[in-house]
Amino acid sequence: ELIRYVHLNPIRAGICNDLKELDRYTWCGHSALMGTQACTFQDTWPVMRRFGKSAQTARIAYSEYLAQGLARNTEEDLLPFDSPNAASEGPGMWVIGDQEFVAQALKADKDKKLRLARFKREGKDIRAISGKVAAALHIDPQEIRCRARTGVAADARKIVAYCGHREFEIPAIDIARHLGVGPTAVSMMLAKGKQLAQQKGISLID
Repeated sequence: ELIRYVHLNPIRAGICNDLKELDRYTWCGHSALMGTQACTFQDTWPVMRRFGKSAQTARIAYSEYLAQGLARNTEEDLLPFDSPNAASEGPGMWVIGDQEFVAQALKADKDKKLRLARFKREGKDIRAISGKVAAALHIDPQEIRCRARTGVAADARKIVAYCGHREFEIPAIDIARHLGVGPTAVSMMLAKGKQLAQQKGISLID
């Protein structure tokens, strides 16, 4: 169940449209399991042996198992286990671990919800973030939406992607729509965006 939950995340996040796209999506272990992408550090057999005795039969069964999961609710993919919070309701009931780990996870989940509620209340959406980054770099906000590959506007796009996704936890699909790119492009901007934000002293978290 955990294998399926993790590997379907790119589809649920809107980064991949279907299993066919997921088969060739680089930033997920699924493509290595399906044999469509090479990954030298990923040991695929401990996963595939759960689905069949040979690579071919295992891939067929594994793919069918993922297809079944697409029709299910996200939270139904992980069944509740005997854990300190097994009787609770909501996302926390899916946390598996000792009491200290569960307590930390529930606190982090609560803090995240409070933080996101505050951001929404303060109107900190992707357009507002884009405007603040543009002001910090002394450019017109519309320049950020132009697909420049170099220059200040290109740097601004990467910083917007980083601040939006990592600081304000805005879904990659929403940032992609604003910037006029695909969600995969947003994912590829994050590391450089973090570096640029640090270099230019840009952080939008109060």
